[in-house]
Amino acid sequence: MKINPSIQKQYKSYCPYLLDVIDSRWQVVSALQHIHAYGFFHRDIKPENVLLSILPSPKTPSSSNQQRLVYTPPATPPSKQPPSSYLVKLADFGLAREIRSRPPYTSYVSTRWYRAPEVLLRAEEYSAPVDIWAMGAMAIEVATLRPIFPGTNEIDQLWRVCEVMGTPAEWYTTDERTGRKIRIGGGPWSAGLKLAHSLSFKFPNVRSLIQSFEGVVLMDRFHQWI
Repeated sequence: MKINPSIQKQYKSYCPYLLDVIDSRWQVVSALQHIHAYGFFHRDIKPENVLLSILPSPKTPSSSNQQRLVYTPPATPPSKQPPSSYLVKLADFGLAREIRSRPPYTSYVSTRWYRAPEVLLRAEEYSAPVDIWAMGAMAIEVATLRPIFPGTNEIDQLWRVCEVMGTPAEWYTTDERTGRKIRIGGGPWSAGLKLAHSLSFKFPNVRSLIQSFEGVVLMDRFHQWI
């Protein structure tokens, strides 16, 4: 797992344990890829369901001489990097479902702070992407030591998501100094707008912080309106 030196230098100032965070995140993503490849999704990704064990130093011989077991997806190539100092496991599959199972699904899954917007909007049909959303929220929380969407209820949760990601729409404003058009919306999400309309919920018109705050660059990969 290679890390761009410029990115490492940029984020290590506010996250001194950056390498450990990135490695642990990679292991969780590998676990998710594994269960998704075998037709299941977890539905309750959160820090409490990630188990982390400290591995012995490579210089310290193991009494049992057992090799480290790493559970990775079938398509994952062998890693040429030295072993991590942590072994991460995904736990608590009590809410897991088959990806091919028939809806409707319950709307009360996952802890609120890690709940995907479609679940917050009471969608009866959803799938593995809800795990990716929760993974992104959890990864940012681990890196910054604070939750990114700490909503107090479902409506507040949606507002906090919009405050970071922007309104799920394509609309623009004009910069007063340069006259340049600036995208305000977080991007189109027609399915979400239909769900919101059915609940008489109106998304706030706010600009995406992803475009103006590099500290949440992780969200470019995990959190998107689609």
